Amino acid sequence: MASELLEKALAAHGGVARWSCFATVQATIVTDGQLFGMKGTPQDPTPRRMTVATQREWASVFPYGADDQRTDFTANRIAIEKLDGTVVKERLNPSEHAEGKAVDASWDVLDRAYFNVYALWTYLTTPFHFAMSGFAVEEIEPWHEGNELWRGLRVTYPLNIASHSRG
Repeated sequence: MASELLEKALAAHGGVARWSCFATVQATIVTDGQLFGMKGTPQDPTPRRMTVATQREWASVFPYGADDQRTDFTANRIAIEKLDGTVVKERLNPSEHAEGKAVDASWDVLDRAYFNVYALWTYLTTPFHFAMSGFAVEEIEPWHEGNELWRGLRVTYPLNIASHSRG
């Protein structure tokens, strides 16, 4: 870890040692916004349980599509499964499926699942995933906001991590 600012951020969030005590973390989520409607997959207000791994990129949302289904995500695979593990739908290399599509292109159920889980994995594991192997972290020039000095980090994601962008 090259950044003193990242060290401070990690400490402010409980520290890497504490984070490392957990294999997964969970949150109850209700997602909404214009993106899902624009993509042809509007969201209902049902609370869902989001489970993310703390030491690798993996996530699951339950329920998904039906009360007895969940998602199962890694960077190279998205699946909708029954609770017993039976695969309902699956896509390998889902990022390749999404590449080059127009911003307003419709999503199928696996596109939606893929975006939902990789984005939420990122949100729920920040800043700790920045300390994982392969991430490049550097402090950028600070800027003034009113009479406050704001510091920031530039983080470049490794190719094996699903993300909106690399940096």
